[in-house]
Amino acid sequence: MNKKHLPFFIYFAVIPLLSVISDLIFSVTNPPKTDSTYYFDFSLINQIVYFSVWVSITTSVVGIYLIIWYCKGEYEKISNFNVMMTTIISFNSVIFLVYWLGLVFSPKSIQGFSTPYKIIKSIVEHGITPLLFIFYYFFIWKNDKKYSTIDYIKYKSWYLAIIPGIYIIFYVTRSLMIHNYGRENDYIFNSNPYAQTNMWDNPIYKWLPIMILQIIVPAAFGIFYNYLSNINNIKFLDN
Repeated sequence: MNKKHLPFFIYFAVIPLLSVISDLIFSVTNPPKTDSTYYFDFSLINQIVYFSVWVSITTSVVGIYLIIWYCKGEYEKISNFNVMMTTIISFNSVIFLVYWLGLVFSPKSIQGFSTPYKIIKSIVEHGITPLLFIFYYFFIWKNDKKYSTIDYIKYKSWYLAIIPGIYIIFYVTRSLMIHNYGRENDYIFNSNPYAQTNMWDNPIYKWLPIMILQIIVPAAFGIFYNYLSNINNIKFLDN
C-alpha cells in the first residue's frame, strides 16, 4: 500500500485524542475563571459528557488500529474495513454538521471559546478532523469491498447505532442519578450537557425525538456515504 496513507493514520490516531487530553489537562492547570473544571475529576466529567469527545476517542482508537495493521503489512486484510471507515466518517460528519449549524444559527449555545486551548480543540474536533477524514475517504482510500444500499441497510448500518446507543444510555443514566441523588444546581453536576435533551426541563415530545435522531442521523450518513463510495472513482494516490 502507498506509504502516503500513513500520515493520515497517524493524524487520526494522535491528534483527536491529543486535543481531548490537552483540554483535560489545561482545564485543570489553567481553567477559565467562570469554569468549575479546576479539579481533574470535574474536568474529566466535563469531557466525557459530550458526544464529540466520544467521536474523537473512537477516531483515535481506529487510527491506532490502522497503524498497527499497516506496520504488520496486513492492512488490506482488516475485516469490515470499509464498514469501519464509513462508521467513523459518519460520526465525524454528524458533529461537524451539528457544530457549525449551531454556530451559525445559535452561537450562544456553542461552548469551547473561553480559552485558546478550547478554541484549538473545537477547531480540530469539529473542523479539521472531519474534513480530513472526508478527504481521505473519497480521494485517497479505495473501497475494494462494496455493499449495495439495501445490503448495507440490512447488515451493516446497525454498526452506527453502537456508539450513540452506549452514549445515550450513559448520559440518561447519569441524568437520572444526578436528578434524584446529585446536586442539580452545581455547574459540573448539570444533569445533561445538551439543553435539547434535558428530560427535566423539556416535555417528552421534545427530547425523545432528538435522542432517536442521535441514532438515526449517523445511520443515514452511513447509508449515504456507502452509496457515494460505491460510485466514487476519484483517487489522488495509487493504492
